[in-house]
Amino acid sequence: MEYVLSAFWAALELIALHFFWNAFLEINRSMKIYCITFSVAWVLSLLFLNIGIPDIYEQALSFTMFIALALICYRGSFVRKILFVVLFFALVAIVDTTIVYGISAVLGISLAELVWRKVTYAVAVSVGKLIIIFLAWILCRFRKVRAHEPIRQKLLLLIVLFPTVSLGMLAVVFHSNREMGDLSIGSVCFSIMLAFANIATIYLFDLMEKNASETKKLALLNQQMDIQTNSILSLEKNYRAQRKATHEHRNQIQTIHDLLLSGKYDAAKSYVQQLQGMQTTRIFTINSHHPIIDAIMNQKYQLAQEWDIDVCVTVNDLSGVSVPTDSLVVLLSNLLDNAIEACMHLPQNRIIQCSILYTDSLYISVRNTSFPVEIKDNFIPTTKEPKEDHGYGLPHIDFILNQLHAEYVLSYEDGWFEFATEIPRNSA
Repeated sequence: MEYVLSAFWAALELIALHFFWNAFLEINRSMKIYCITFSVAWVLSLLFLNIGIPDIYEQALSFTMFIALALICYRGSFVRKILFVVLFFALVAIVDTTIVYGISAVLGISLAELVWRKVTYAVAVSVGKLIIIFLAWILCRFRKVRAHEPIRQKLLLLIVLFPTVSLGMLAVVFHSNREMGDLSIGSVCFSIMLAFANIATIYLFDLMEKNASETKKLALLNQQMDIQTNSILSLEKNYRAQRKATHEHRNQIQTIHDLLLSGKYDAAKSYVQQLQGMQTTRIFTINSHHPIIDAIMNQKYQLAQEWDIDVCVTVNDLSGVSVPTDSLVVLLSNLLDNAIEACMHLPQNRIIQCSILYTDSLYISVRNTSFPVEIKDNFIPTTKEPKEDHGYGLPHIDFILNQLHAEYVLSYEDGWFEFATEIPRNSA
């Protein structure tokens, strides 16, 4: 019977763990691998409970197993995962202690006597596990995961301290009281206060994530303003250049006209050849039938030319693209800016290949030569300092594509970095 109860409690605890972590962390495995991993964790939990080692070693092994489970099955930084391993451990310990101590205090018996009342003890522990599952389910049901919010690691480390201290204080109180046989209501009150404090820690983390999310959105708006400002300046520059070219063209046509009228055909021929020799500027024109895309590609092409970067663009008829203008501007500008910046660091072989094709969906691919890059969880960690103030380009792309219900992939192979995404036709 004890083995059955141990298996039941271990299963309940892992179910609660599933709900709790899914409220804060994003799964990075297939459901099949995820279920197999949790099944292995359940078997290991049973092993730890029944091999007859002291409680402190059993808890240490369980804690290590939870860390491994978080590292294998979930995305996010190591500190973030440690935080929710410790928080879950603390909340489980607090609820178990509160229930067991509370029932002991109500019945006026010691912990040893409660354990000997097997039915009462089994019901008490089971109720505690079910309460944990319910609380974790509430969190998972009503909280949206924000797995990539750039919270400072130092702040996360500070948050980890409190649940860690809670575990230490609970261990001291539990073991000292058990040795003295003192299971007064004071121990229950102490556990409840720790529970509220840890709930406050979760709430604080949630506020920090929301603040980080708002900061990201503000940075995105600022970037949109910068991109639009640069686009306006580029359009103004092109407009002035076009006016100047138009004025010069009229003068040149008039000169050729006068030479032909006066019968100076050789001089007119020589003048035309001279004009052809002066025409060294390469004009870049994309006729995708989408003015926004054409304007962005023209602007970025001119920027790439200034850095001696070869650009090859493939497009078809994009007139039917319904992606919102602001999203399209930020998406393409970030992708091309990243490609240009990567090529700028190369001493030679600077090439960008861009494909924008529209059929049943909008397909965008940007390939560029680059130094080796590290791709982690479909992101490229920024190398600029301070890290919290940089690296917004790809997160902004991720933010926009999530809004458009689009998937994307990053890859690096043989000196080429590639970003590819497919945006559904009805994404707008």
